[in-house]
Order: sequence, then C-alpha cells, then structure tokens
Amino acid sequence: MSDPEDIDCDFPISFEPNPEASPEPEELALLPPNHPGDLGEEGGVFAWVSNTLGPRWGFAAISFGYLQIAIGFIPMLYFVLGALSYILKWPALNEDPITKTIAALIILWALALTQFGGTKYTARIAKVGFFAGILLPAFILIALAAIYLHSGAPVAIEMDSKTFFPQITHY
Repeated sequence: MSDPEDIDCDFPISFEPNPEASPEPEELALLPPNHPGDLGEEGGVFAWVSNTLGPRWGFAAISFGYLQIAIGFIPMLYFVLGALSYILKWPALNEDPITKTIAALIILWALALTQFGGTKYTARIAKVGFFAGILLPAFILIALAAIYLHSGAPVAIEMDSKTFFPQITHY
C-alpha cells in the first residue's frame, strides 16, 4: 500500500480505523483504489470496510447491501414476472398472488442454489444475462431502426439544430 503522504488530494485521508469517524463521500470514493489489497481472500466487504473505517461502518456496509437486495430484488422480480405473464399469455402469473409468489420463490431459490457452484455460475449467468438482456435487444433495435429509416418511412420527430437542443429562454 502506498504511503498516505504520497497521495495527491485536497482533503485529509486517515488510513487508520476510526469507529467514531464519519467519512465524507470523497473519502469513500477513494477507498477502492487506495485499498486493493484489503479485500483479500477472506472477510469480504465487512473486513474491507471495517479495516478502513471501523466495525460500525463494516456492519453498515453489509447491512446496506442486504437491504438493497432484499428490498430491490422483489420489485425487479415482479416486473420480470409481469413481463413473462404478458409474453406467455398467462395472466394468472401476474394476477394470482399464490402463482406469483410460487414463481418468485422458484426463481429466487434457483438463483440462490447456483451459488453452491461458486462464482463461475454467477459469472456465466451475468454474461448470458448481459448478452440476452442488453446487447442482443440493443442490436435488434438498432438494426430495425436502420431498416426503417432506409425504407424511407417517415420519422416521427424532426431532428435539426433548432429542435435538438431545448430552448432555455422560455424558463
């Protein structure tokens, strides 16, 4: 790890754990580049943040991560189930609470059980999801837009220098 005196920044950074400290956002942003070796093989996020900011912030970091997953995953899962209900023409998947709960639990436990295989399955799911959920739809949309524009069909909006940038004088 580099010496704190060697870092060029406009605010003081303490590399000693201080449980009473309340870190500024700028200080938190510098933790990953300044502490790459603190992650290590054991301990994970709790050990990493605790070594830097103290055990209270370590506990807060893992608690916030848990809450993000616990609170954020269910609405995302329900959105996916609603989309699947529409695609599969199966309204009960979105309208029947028991069917929706069972489907959500199946997906949740399937994803949880993949963790027994380690990070290789997680990486594979992430790669397939990125390709199938982001890249492929983006390429399809771009190709369809190019075909549409090449066919000479009318464009719904006018794009020129007068309409592209908003008129801020009216505000």
